[in-house]
Amino acid sequence: MEPIRPGKYIQALRQARGLSQEALGALLGTTRQTISKWELDQALPELPKIVAMAELFGTTTDALLRGTLPGAPKAPEVYIGGVWRGVDAEICETERYALYLYAEDGGNCLGMQLFSGNGSAKTRIAVCEHDCGTGTTRYAYRTARGSITNDNDILVPLLGEVWNPSRKTAMRRTETFFCSPPTQDEPLPGVSEVGIERCLYLWRAGDSCTANAERFHFFLCTGQTEYVFSVTPTDTNVYCGASYNYPFALGMMAGGQYFRLRAHRDNTAPYCAFRANFSYLPHRPQIPFDEIALGQCVNSREGLVWCVKRYTEDKIVLQGCGEDEYIYRRYDRREEVFG
Repeated sequence: MEPIRPGKYIQALRQARGLSQEALGALLGTTRQTISKWELDQALPELPKIVAMAELFGTTTDALLRGTLPGAPKAPEVYIGGVWRGVDAEICETERYALYLYAEDGGNCLGMQLFSGNGSAKTRIAVCEHDCGTGTTRYAYRTARGSITNDNDILVPLLGEVWNPSRKTAMRRTETFFCSPPTQDEPLPGVSEVGIERCLYLWRAGDSCTANAERFHFFLCTGQTEYVFSVTPTDTNVYCGASYNYPFALGMMAGGQYFRLRAHRDNTAPYCAFRANFSYLPHRPQIPFDEIALGQCVNSREGLVWCVKRYTEDKIVLQGCGEDEYIYRRYDRREEVFG
């Protein structure tokens, strides 16, 4: 078999995955124009890009440089997740989960829903809504054993409904990332290997879900956006949030929370708040090193900073607001990892 040009090979691999030039560029951190130049053999990809494409397409760097017949490499599919945003809603979808945040009825109803499954076969397992008019928050979720925990029967029929991926059609894609199952073959690095900042980034990039009668807790961090969906029925403690948080060498800085359902019992606590602003864009603040105090939560001129309180090779503890501690562990159970 005669080899084909590298550009045609890259094009064939891209098309076989159903990726546009723009989508492939986003995954590789480059532009659609650059991808076009590669495919027209007007330029060769840099070595880091060749390595990244080889991993994505399940081929070798040698095959990419030489070119070979399309369809030759066979490898497991890599699921490509992302974040989509509309005027009054946002979706984060991975291979295992679809998280839907929304503001309905003119902003009077704020909600978060979670769907779970494989690929497109996902069903709703949790929903939480706040009625801004009446000031009431209600929830319903399905536990890992299949039983239902709820505080309002009106939401129970929503559980089990199938995810509709066409919701994303009219929305703008704002993030793209790879989804893969966790593996023990390449464990996450420890603090002494890459430092606190890198560990906070890598240890957070993924998702996990716990669902039992005592608590429902879902966490997902794309690397840029952080989502939490948490309900504790015993004391009616609800927290659903979406925010941008930025790790640095001495802790993590809040970059802005644009979605929040925070209810506790009768909602009279000062931290109870309900808002949605889907026009909010990420803005990485300057780290105010002159104001930072280790082991403290600092409300600086640039914003809120959670400083390192203590750490080991496998665990980092940040001082959160009030008495809260934000704990990140190297070996925490994760459903998926993102890259």
